[in-house]
Amino acid sequence: MLTFVTKQKIEEHCIDIAAKSRCAKRKVGAVLTLKANGQYAVLAEGVNWNPDGSSCELPDGSTKESVIHAEAACIHNASGKFLCLNGRNLLEEMRDKGELIMFVSHYPCDNCKALLAKHNLSYIVCESFMKFSSHKPRMALVPASLGIACARALTYGAKKYKPNNWRKTETIEDYISAITRHIDAWREGEENDPESGLCHLDHAAANLSFLIELKHLPKVKDK
Repeated sequence: MLTFVTKQKIEEHCIDIAAKSRCAKRKVGAVLTLKANGQYAVLAEGVNWNPDGSSCELPDGSTKESVIHAEAACIHNASGKFLCLNGRNLLEEMRDKGELIMFVSHYPCDNCKALLAKHNLSYIVCESFMKFSSHKPRMALVPASLGIACARALTYGAKKYKPNNWRKTETIEDYISAITRHIDAWREGEENDPESGLCHLDHAAANLSFLIELKHLPKVKDK
């Protein structure tokens, strides 16, 4: 019994499948679906992987020739799932019920495009990947804990000095030194700063935010 869901659900599922890939850099997922009445049902899934268990990438970041691409893995899994019975190809029979479409988390390479065409399969690149590839920052990916940590240190600083007093500096050297001190103390096993009682990482996060912000201000200069 096939369960039909929305396109958004399939795309979210495809991204989740990609995360299961053992490749270190580019994790790719593929989901073969049956589209009927504007809804989609999952028929098979696949990820990119290396049969010998080693890394999928060469030192320069390019993909090894031995890697099985997600699209090929998905087609292979579909073939195994929908075996020919009594001379009938059950996967091909699905075409009588709707359109076969493969969702992929990344743009297919030329070989995978040819493979999809060979099997008469259209494909859709997940919208979330397309947004990611547009080079726009994905703010939702920033852990909330980072902002909270930074805010804790900034709140402490606002009470000790004045809010946004750090903007008045004439040099960023002090903030670079502060980051180093807090990180070194944390690495040595001291969790919290003795003066503020806050985690050293909170202070390091705040000082790093100063450097990021202040680099845009012309008045800031090094000693």
